Amino acid sequence: MLHLDGSTLEGGGQLVRIAAALSALTGNPLRVSRIRANRSGSKGLKASHCAVIKFLLDVCGGTAVGNQVGHHELSIYPWGQKTGSSPQTRWEDGNANSDLRKSAASLQQLSLASLYSPPRVTVKPEYDIRLSTPGSVFLIFQALYPYLLFAGAYTPTTEADAGTSDTARENPKEIRVNITGGTHVSFSPSYDYISQVLIPNFAKFGLPPLSMELKKRGWATGQWVEVGAVSLVISPLSANGTPPRSDNISSPSHDSGRAQAETPPVVFPSIELDAFDKGFITQIDVTILAPDTLAQKLLKELSAKSAKGRNRDKKLQKKAVLCHDASGVRNPYREQENSEDGNEYLSNAGDQTACMGDACNMKQGPPQTAREFIQLETIRTLSRELDRQVNREQSVLPATPEIDDAEIDEMQSHRINIGDVVVNLHTSEATSHYSQTYILLVAHTSTGFRLGRDALYSSFHHGPSRSDSRPGKKARKRSAISSADGGNILLRMKGMIDQCVTDLMDEFESHPGDQGQGRQIIMPKKAVDVYMRDQLVVFEALGRLTHPHPHPRPHPRPHLSAGGEQRDEEGVSLHTRTAKWVCEQILGCP
Repeated sequence: MLHLDGSTLEGGGQLVRIAAALSALTGNPLRVSRIRANRSGSKGLKASHCAVIKFLLDVCGGTAVGNQVGHHELSIYPWGQKTGSSPQTRWEDGNANSDLRKSAASLQQLSLASLYSPPRVTVKPEYDIRLSTPGSVFLIFQALYPYLLFAGAYTPTTEADAGTSDTARENPKEIRVNITGGTHVSFSPSYDYISQVLIPNFAKFGLPPLSMELKKRGWATGQWVEVGAVSLVISPLSANGTPPRSDNISSPSHDSGRAQAETPPVVFPSIELDAFDKGFITQIDVTILAPDTLAQKLLKELSAKSAKGRNRDKKLQKKAVLCHDASGVRNPYREQENSEDGNEYLSNAGDQTACMGDACNMKQGPPQTAREFIQLETIRTLSRELDRQVNREQSVLPATPEIDDAEIDEMQSHRINIGDVVVNLHTSEATSHYSQTYILLVAHTSTGFRLGRDALYSSFHHGPSRSDSRPGKKARKRSAISSADGGNILLRMKGMIDQCVTDLMDEFESHPGDQGQGRQIIMPKKAVDVYMRDQLVVFEALGRLTHPHPHPRPHPRPHLSAGGEQRDEEGVSLHTRTAKWVCEQILGCP
């Protein structure tokens, strides 16, 4: 039985999810020890991990030992292999479905033969997975998707189709998976990222159609914890249009070569990122989820953990008064300020209140609501950074540029052009509480790829984002707007905006344009962003099994030093390196 150390590299739940998915797909039993040992809080299996493993075992007819919340060790026996027998011996079973024998040739002995051995298990047309807490629904989906893609192509979705495997394989039926849980959870893909970035990119890389419907948003933190729901419709892999089997993969039976010529095998598409033209940036979509609470109210509302919150709140109000008086416009905070004891003004409020000065400098005054504040500030900050990229050699804008009426009108029209890049407000939706604040920026390339970076209030509130752990990047300082320092809510929202824009800019690089004169074109460093890279590793590995290179290229070994310590790899996140390591252990290729 294969053994994986769950503390390797990232050492979190991702390792367990990928291992369970590949175990179900390949039929290889495995044991994972020291589960989530690298987590600072509670270790061992979480409820969402147990739900994923139970689902996979129910579908593939397997069993597990230790699949309980809090357990630190787990053994998985897919295909009913309680004895741990090797899946290779299954091919000697004369009752195994012939189509699945042929599929082993295309997947180098990866098969679903045991699904057709008693007791028979079929992939149902619809599944319901319910979490009692808002754990991430998309981390569950991450583990289910590879298995259902392949199993759905070979398994009849109804008993009536049991004798028509060829037809089912050429025209696999859709599988609907309904999941309740969290759609916006810290350090997990959000609904908006999945729908705007992951699904379009999957289609670009040749995976079958995938659609998703949002039933209700689910939030995992704050005073308004809510369980959400999504419905995903998965189209399994199909034999139609797939590449023929490579000649250097041996067939498990003498007559399978003739059968393969008659019916193409089901294979995963080849995904080689370096082979795709990454293009240049043409558009950036902005998604804002935030409350319609009045900005005036949020100026006063401080974190419950703040020890000096009320004093800082008073200073912020006076800073707003200064900004309004300087611009000569009506001050909505003047009455409240006059009613307070003490009339001294702050001569220097520091960098923490600079963002409020920016908002107050607009001739129309600060936006009425938090959502409007985030919309305008996001588009404004993004536009400034894009302008720096496009006109890098021409000029550098001052730290707080003046904004004229025309620019304000253009921002409020929800569409603005910066060079050849269009900034567009894609979604703006009101939420129930400031803890349910979320920002997503999605860059479109000329070749059809999408790169996304996002920021969630709860993630920013509690510290650095996942991107801060990327190799070669130093953790950003959040102290100026952390709850520990009593940071104001609007200031934290401004911090989210800055973080999100900076992270997206980190995905880009500028190149001289055709017109010269110092004008630049903005290109992505890679075809996909660092988070999307995490999601592609499993499919890259499965594709390499069925699309071997004529001249095999050496792939990097697990990124561990002689002492077992992790080593950095340029431009690759720790999550990606962990996924590669798991694929190499189970499949033999990263």
